[in-house]
Amino acid sequence: MTTNTWTPPHPPVPHARPGGRPLSRPRRRTCHGLLALLSAALAGAAPASASIFTVTTADEAGPGSLRQAILDANAQPGLDEIRFAIPGAGVQTIQPLTPPPVITDPVHIDGYTQPGSAAATATSPATLLIELSGALLPGGPGVNGITLGPGSSGSSIRGLSIHRFARVVGGTGHALLLLGSGGHWIAGNHLNVAPD
Repeated sequence: MTTNTWTPPHPPVPHARPGGRPLSRPRRRTCHGLLALLSAALAGAAPASASIFTVTTADEAGPGSLRQAILDANAQPGLDEIRFAIPGAGVQTIQPLTPPPVITDPVHIDGYTQPGSAAATATSPATLLIELSGALLPGGPGVNGITLGPGSSGSSIRGLSIHRFARVVGGTGHALLLLGSGGHWIAGNHLNVAPD
């Protein structure tokens, strides 16, 4: 009894040319060298690392303010990060006098970077020490705590308490508004959400 089996003309050989013949060692080294150069060139073409903007004051505006950090992140193309290092113990309250700027470029805003803040665990609640309060603003259209606008897709907001942005009939007044963007990560915040 005869069994028909097919065997390839050449067994597979690592580092082989088309047709199955192996490359010589010098050619293999040249190929590996070219691949290394190509990888290095592509890595050099990658965008620069994210800029980090640190909020160092609870002031409404000016250097070191959240407003200035948002404006700076909007002006810097690509994903950026806003961290907090406001001096003093306890909750640091930021009370804008005019609506905060709309975020128009991807950014990670991380309230947990404020010293003393902590994310929730299985055994303890979160400690939020950055508060964004709309108490000094009139309610109405465009008066939101944080607005993630067009161009900000892929942003994240975490570790903030955002509240008291008044909602008036026909107006907005949300703690957080997603406007023409998506793919965000919103986690570990205390948001004053209207019951409607």
